[in-house]
Amino acid sequence: MTLFEYLSVLVSIVLSFGIVRLLDGVPFALARERRYMIHGAWVGLTLWLHVHVWWVLWSYSGSVAWNYPRFLIVLADPLLLYSLAITLVPRDPATVESWRDRFYELRVRFFLVLASWMFVVALANWLVLEQPLLSRFRLGHVAFIGLCLVGALSRRPRVQGVLVFVTAAMVVLFVSSTFFEPAALLR
Repeated sequence: MTLFEYLSVLVSIVLSFGIVRLLDGVPFALARERRYMIHGAWVGLTLWLHVHVWWVLWSYSGSVAWNYPRFLIVLADPLLLYSLAITLVPRDPATVESWRDRFYELRVRFFLVLASWMFVVALANWLVLEQPLLSRFRLGHVAFIGLCLVGALSRRPRVQGVLVFVTAAMVVLFVSSTFFEPAALLR
């Protein structure tokens, strides 16, 4: 077993906890009488991010000189995604009366954790994958964090709807750049 394989086990376990939490909440979040489509879209997008992070984990399998700080940076990624999952879906999702109310109650926390996650992604790309600080991905990281700050500040449903759509489009563009080859992040 290589060091990467050993370290990736914990990352995979944390990602699986987030995926399970989100999947447990999907039937409740999409129940006709209580659903809020913006919240449901964030649940779906966060689930997709979990899967994508697991896929991109392979980009760390190459020539990374592993040490404890690098491992902690990489581990922070799924830990923050798990925080997003537990923010979106509580332990007992059947008790949520209105997903709309829940989303707006927790939106500041959600968007600050999401912005923190993107910051950690950028940090990992720079310090672990050794991408140049002025990489083509950096502009996307900054734009994503900016969108998160708008989301944290705005209670307007129209703004929230646009944000989830634009964020999903950004994720699709990023995922398409690494879809077939996770090592594409190294270029």
